[in-house]
Amino acid sequence: MLIWCMQVPTIHSPFRYFRYNKAKLGARPGTVFIPHDALPTKVFEYHFDAHGLHELPACQVAEAAVRPAPPAGKTRWLDVRGIQDPALFQWLEEHFGIHPLELEDLSSKQNPKAEQQFGHLFMITRMVYYQTDGSLINDQLSFFVLGDTLITIQETYEDVLEPVRVRLRNENMPLRKRRSEFLAYALLDAVVDHYYLVLNDLGEKMENLEQHLIRRPRRQHRDTILHLKHDLLGMRRIVWPSRELVNNLIRYEHLCGQEDIAIYLRDVYDHLVNLLDLTENYRELSSNLLDLYNTQVSNNMNEIMKVLTMISAIFIPLSFIAGIYGMNFSPSTESGEPLPLNMPELYQPHGYLWAVGIMLGIALLQLLLFWRKGWFKRW
Repeated sequence: MLIWCMQVPTIHSPFRYFRYNKAKLGARPGTVFIPHDALPTKVFEYHFDAHGLHELPACQVAEAAVRPAPPAGKTRWLDVRGIQDPALFQWLEEHFGIHPLELEDLSSKQNPKAEQQFGHLFMITRMVYYQTDGSLINDQLSFFVLGDTLITIQETYEDVLEPVRVRLRNENMPLRKRRSEFLAYALLDAVVDHYYLVLNDLGEKMENLEQHLIRRPRRQHRDTILHLKHDLLGMRRIVWPSRELVNNLIRYEHLCGQEDIAIYLRDVYDHLVNLLDLTENYRELSSNLLDLYNTQVSNNMNEIMKVLTMISAIFIPLSFIAGIYGMNFSPSTESGEPLPLNMPELYQPHGYLWAVGIMLGIALLQLLLFWRKGWFKRW
C-alpha cells in the first residue's frame, strides 16, 4: 500500500502535543504526515540470547531492510531513531505487517496507549528528560512486539534508554536471557523511572523558588511559577494515561505471551500511581507558591503605602500652618486703626523662628506617635 508523506510544521514546546494537525482534515485514514523538522532515520540493531550479543552498526533504512534475520532463538531489537525517511513506513508495512493506521500514529503526537488488534502489540509512551542545555524534551516512543522481534521508534537521537542498552551489553545481566516482551517491559520501566528525575528537578526548583519568594519576590518569579505549573500539567497529561497503559497491559496480559511478567508490570503501575500523587502534590504546591507571591507583593505594596501615608500625615499639619500664614490680611484699616486679631504674629521679631519651631515640634511629635504605635516595624 502506498503511503503518502507530507511535510507539516511541528510545535516545539515540550508539552504542547495535544494539538490536532489541521492537514489531516479530509485526508485518507492511514496517511503519514512527516514533520518538516524530522531527523534523518537511523536504524540500530541488536541480536542477543543467553550466549551473547551482536550489536550491528547504525545504518539507513535501505541497508537495514536487506540485512539477514538473526538465527532462530535470538531476540532482535530494531532501535529506530528519526522518522524523516518515508521508506521507513513502507518497510514496516511490507516486511513486518504494520497496519497503516499504526504507521499514522508514529508520526503524530499521541497519548500513551497500548493496542493489540492487528496480531501484535502496539504501544506508545512518552519520554520526558532534560537535555545537557537544560531544555525539557518530550519525545514519543513507540513499541511493536512481533514475536522475537521488538521495534522501537522515536523522533530524536537522545533518549532515556541507555541504561537498558548498558545492561544488554553486560554479559552478567540476566536481560540477555529474556525475550522481546521482557525487553519491552525493561524499556518502559526505564521511561517511567525517568519521570521521577524530572519531577524531582521540578520539586527542587519550587523549593528554591519558595525561599526567594520569602526573601524578596520579583516579577520573574511569577513567570517561573507559571512555567512550572505548565510543566506539571504536562507531566500529569503523561502520567495519567501511562497508568492506564500499564493497567491494560496487566489486565489483558498483552506482555505475557512468552513469559509471565505481570508482577513486574504491577511494580511499574505502583510507580505511576506514586508519580501521579507526586504530580498532584507539586501542582498544589505551585498554586501555593503563586498565592505566596501575590501575598508578598501585596505586603510590599502595603509597606510602600504605609511609608507614603506617614509622610503625608506629617506634612498635612505643616501645610495647614503654612497655608494659614500665607493668607494676606492688612494689619490696619484704611483710616490707620490697628486690627489686633489679624495675625499680630507677623510683627513679632522672632515670628519666623517660632513658626518653624512649631512645625518641627509637630513633625517630631507625630514621628514619636508613629514609633509608639509600631508603624516603623516591618511586617
